[in-house]
Amino acid sequence: MAHCTPRVVALLAFAVLVSGCTSTTVQVKVLHPAEIDLGGIRRIALGEISGTGGEELAGTLVMGLFNTGRFEILDRQHLETLMREHQLAAGGLVNPETAAQTGSLVGSAAIVVGRVTEHRFTETLEVGNPKKDDEGNEHRKYTRRGTARVAATLQITDIATGRVIAVRQPTAVKSATLTSTDAIPGHIDPSPLLAAAREECVADFLCAVAPHEVSESVEFEDDDDLPGTKRGIEFAKGGDLERAVTTFQEVVALHSTKARTHYNLGLALLCLGRYDEAIASLDLAYGMTASRKYARTLARAREWKANAERLRQQSAPGTP
Repeated sequence: MAHCTPRVVALLAFAVLVSGCTSTTVQVKVLHPAEIDLGGIRRIALGEISGTGGEELAGTLVMGLFNTGRFEILDRQHLETLMREHQLAAGGLVNPETAAQTGSLVGSAAIVVGRVTEHRFTETLEVGNPKKDDEGNEHRKYTRRGTARVAATLQITDIATGRVIAVRQPTAVKSATLTSTDAIPGHIDPSPLLAAAREECVADFLCAVAPHEVSESVEFEDDDDLPGTKRGIEFAKGGDLERAVTTFQEVVALHSTKARTHYNLGLALLCLGRYDEAIASLDLAYGMTASRKYARTLARAREWKANAERLRQQSAPGTP
């Protein structure tokens, strides 16, 4: 089974922000810990997801849980058969009196149950006011809008103890439009919009129970008076953070009295996942120039370090 690693996992893309031509923003993907500690649970059974769209949501949820690489998906039918063979009623899944027996049968495991509270698609047709062209002919614009809404309540429970570990109520809205002039456009297919909404609901739930990637923006500071800075930023934009760090270290060696040299170095170290070194450099930059930006970046570095520690704990070797 794949284990999550407490580090920045990839550089995605970049965009140059113009602010006196001195700032460059780089997008990075950072692995965040699960929002809720499942206490070592790595086996999950999927119970009933009731309501309209429940079967479809259940299928999406199984795939999402499997794709995390973190959980073994237990077959619900097999689990119920196992319980019957050992003369445990269905309630034994969450009955404290049979917790020891249940735990010995399935180990550390949880069950997800839920209900789809909203699963609908609506369409509207907007008719624009007539407008005349250069020849005096009237034309009218028609716009058809389709909106898919999915909402659910999902609960994850420790099978052995009956303890409710987490409850999530994700909601997602997806929409699409079709426009046409002098003719009413055809109807919008609801299936892909509803599927996308279900996927977003599942993604929301997975954030609660599994490590997940989040796109973050970091802003380097360019300075034509500090040779090497632009080259370091180019390395960062290209995803070569090791060379970016080396380049910024060279800039610091030549211009150690400039706060932004320490700031850029700290930022590159932060993206590389070298949190203690990053915090030291950013703290030095803030001590030299107590700007709000430097303060926010320093606080962010400490937050990323704390997240990395939570990831380490959640992915510790020997965890069931």
